[in-house]
Formats: sequence, structure tokens, C-alpha cells
Amino acid sequence: MYWTATSINVTANNAFVDVTTGDDLSLIRPLSLLFVAGYSPVVVKRATATQIELMEPWPNVTDNGRRAIIAKTTAEFDAAVDALNAATDVTSAAGESIETFLQGVSQFSSEALGSADADAWRTKLGLGSAATKTVGEADANVVDNARLKAVLGTDSTLIKKVASLNALNFIPDTLRKQVELSTQGKNTVLYNANGDPSIMFPVYKFRYEDLGFAGNPFGTGVATAFLKGGVEKSEIFIGCFQGRVHNGQVVSLPGLDPTTSINFDNSKSNCQANGAGWHLMTEHEWAAITLWCMANGYQPRGNTNYGRAHDATHEVGRRQDGGIAGDTSGTARILNGSGPDAWRHDGSPFGIADLVGNIFEWTDLLKTVRGQVICAPDNDFDLGEANWVAQQAFFDSPSTGTSGNLGSPTLADAVTNYADADPDSGAGNAYNLINPWSSMATSGAYVSNELMKRLMIEPAGINPQGYIYVRNYGERFPYRGGYWNNGSNAGLAARSLYYVRSNTRSYVGFRPAFVA
Repeated sequence: MYWTATSINVTANNAFVDVTTGDDLSLIRPLSLLFVAGYSPVVVKRATATQIELMEPWPNVTDNGRRAIIAKTTAEFDAAVDALNAATDVTSAAGESIETFLQGVSQFSSEALGSADADAWRTKLGLGSAATKTVGEADANVVDNARLKAVLGTDSTLIKKVASLNALNFIPDTLRKQVELSTQGKNTVLYNANGDPSIMFPVYKFRYEDLGFAGNPFGTGVATAFLKGGVEKSEIFIGCFQGRVHNGQVVSLPGLDPTTSINFDNSKSNCQANGAGWHLMTEHEWAAITLWCMANGYQPRGNTNYGRAHDATHEVGRRQDGGIAGDTSGTARILNGSGPDAWRHDGSPFGIADLVGNIFEWTDLLKTVRGQVICAPDNDFDLGEANWVAQQAFFDSPSTGTSGNLGSPTLADAVTNYADADPDSGAGNAYNLINPWSSMATSGAYVSNELMKRLMIEPAGINPQGYIYVRNYGERFPYRGGYWNNGSNAGLAARSLYYVRSNTRSYVGFRPAFVA
């Protein structure tokens, strides 16, 4: 059972619900469904010490002393209904019969879903059958899955796919309805714990062998981006735009200047502050999107030359400093999504924007220590850093020096040369650079590692654009994609393992992601 109350007061055209007698309001999470006895469910925005705030004002008449439950999963909803039945023995303390309560649910179901049989829907919603769906749950467990998801979604927010325009009319969130309608279901809206929206792109589960690369260089099975601790997820949600910190949490919205000059740990913690399932975009997710792009024969361009594409200078975005595209003075970040469709991952108006250029993006679940790759085996973004796995994969340098580019790194089973005299140093100036990633050599002793191919560390027969920039001494955390001054070094394969976790730069930011 998620949350129950024996007495609440609702006021017509007021978004705040007064709780007289009920469970601890701190248990309530945003975007759950509030079922008030005798009325259609409404979506919760947040809870205060004494009140529940709704996403939209209470659409019904003023009513006091009503019984209510809040549920966000099937099990919680079923348990709450059972508890109401047991606690009231058919008649509630407020004088409401459970039949009346379920009739309200039935009315909602019948009207919203178009069912002519309210009793059947009452049975489906109230007597043990699954009525809501956690993303990744088997569809067989969901009653009338496509339409129910459109009404109840996952935590009332996540819609896997809108099957028809009519289904959009049943989405209780007006903004999400508008976004899904205008993008033909390719984008959706998710909300953080503050109730602020983000525009998200759902990427659906795929297998490596289905990508069609000759010889299956990445092996077979579900891509690691869709595995969390070994458990398959049916989709991941990636912010369509680079992240902006707002009130201590993160939004991904068009037209904003993305947050930069932020270190790895703060990027990660701000994403996590959004709520359960939210996280800093991971290396597994970045790699999956890159492989999808390559399989579809498309690599996006981006802001790689001071507000324009270096290889298509007529393609420009709106610089946040008001500068002219191509002018090398100023800070040439562009506002989120202000570039052309060619700067989206799928070349459409609704794809993921600015993966290439504009600003580097911190990514999670991988680091190097003294040149050795240490990473999570799959997309378990809750896995503590101490539990990441050290791989027998090292970036070796052709020589040791004190500063500058010492040549191309080599993927090896051990380090022969650290690009600095002190392998534990975090402050040296020597580095290795190679472009493209696919041209990196491996040493004779290196044993091919499938996970390293999947994460685009070990070359794997494909050639996405972008460099690898490495310091193989100290601890280094990755950022991806390139920035506004990288030219041909930017790209889907671009990865910098150059800076320590505390580093901040005006050209480094991040992107939020979500997995249920």
C-alpha cells in the first residue's frame, strides 16, 4: 500500500487538497495517482507538510471528509483497495461504500477509455488485475495495455508509444499530450521531483545482432544500455537537450543555455536529485545511441565551429553570447536545440539534439585509473563506483614526457609508458590523442574484450567520427561529443579522458536520462 487517508477535503477549482487524517505525507511521490472516493483519479504534483498539491485544480465540487488512496504500481493499488475493503467492511468511516468508491474509478475508466461496460472496468481496476505498468514489465500482465498506459502510464508519466491520436486525448497531463501530439509520439515529457518538465526521447530495446554490422563485432544479445543489474528494460529515456540546473534539479528543455562549469560529481548528483530512475547519462547509453546511428547510416553534425558546423558552415545555431556564427571571440555555446535538424541524432526535428559539439558532456559508469579502464558491466546507474569492474584494458603511451601530445595511445594489457613521470599525478600536462577512434591500435598481448567494443573503447570495425583524448596517469572521468571549437575532432565517438572529476570548464556540461 502506498498511501491512504480516511479524511481529506477537496475544493472546487483549487489545486491543494487538505489532509485531515491520513498516512505520513512524506510518503507521497510526485506524479502518482490520487483516488478520491466517488471521483475520477487526479495526478499529484507534490506533497507539503499538510496538503497534497495536484498537477491541475480539483475539477469537481467541494467535498469534505472523503476517503482516498494514492498508488503508483499495480501491487500498491490492489493492496490499497483490499485494505479499504478490510478496514471499512464495505462501508467506510466517511460513510462511503467501497462500491461507491470503485464506481468512481469505473466512471473514470469508462469515460476515459471509451468502455461501454463500467462494471468490467471496475473489476479490472479494482479487483486484482494489473491496471498500471512499470516500464519493462511484461505486457501480458497489463489489462488492455496500450490504452491503460495512455491513461495511467508509468507513475502517471511515462508513455511507451502512443498508438493513435485518440489515445492522446486520454493523457491527463496537458503538456505531455501536446508534446506527444506535436512529435507524433517520438518525444514525451517526464517531471522531476520539483514538478518541472523535461522533453525526453525514448530509445527502445534492441539486440546487437539486429544492428546489421558485418560479423557481429559487438556480439549478440540485448544492448547493455537496456540492462540494469542484469534485468532487461524495454526502453531508456534520454534528454532531448543538454541539461540545465534549476532549483537544485535538472531540466532538459529547448531554448535554454545548458549548465556548464560543473564537475562530474555535481552533474551526477543534480540528475539524481530529480528522483528515482533519473541519472546522469551513462557510457552504455551513449554507446547504444552511437551504434543505432551508425546502423542507420547517419551521423549528426553540430556546433563544432563557434556556433556553426565546421563541415557545413551554413548550418548555424543561436549563440548564447549573441555572437555571429563563426566569430572566434566569445563563448560560443548555442541555446539548446537551436541548430538545424542535421544536429539531431536521427536527422529529424524530434531527435536528440547536440550530441556532437556545442559542449562536452560528462558521462557515468566508466573511468580510468593509471590508464586502466574501470566500468560498470551494464547500465546499472545505481551501482556504487567502488563496485565498478577493472578491465584488462589499458591506454598505453608511446613515450613518456612532460607536456603536449606524445602521440597516439595504444590499447594494451598493461601500461609500458605513462604520459607523465608520476602515474598517480592528476596535474601533468602530457597526453595522447588519436582521431578517429577506429584507428587506435592494440598491442600484441591485448586480449579482445567484447564489453570494450560495446563501449567503444576497443575498435570494432565501424568508423564514427571523433577523437579519443587520454591522460593515462591519475584518475580520469569521461566526457563525450566534443565542443564548439573541436572541428573534425568532435563526433559521436569523441571521448576525453583528460580531466579529473573535480574539473570545471565553460565547455563541459551534461545530459539527464531516465530508466524506470
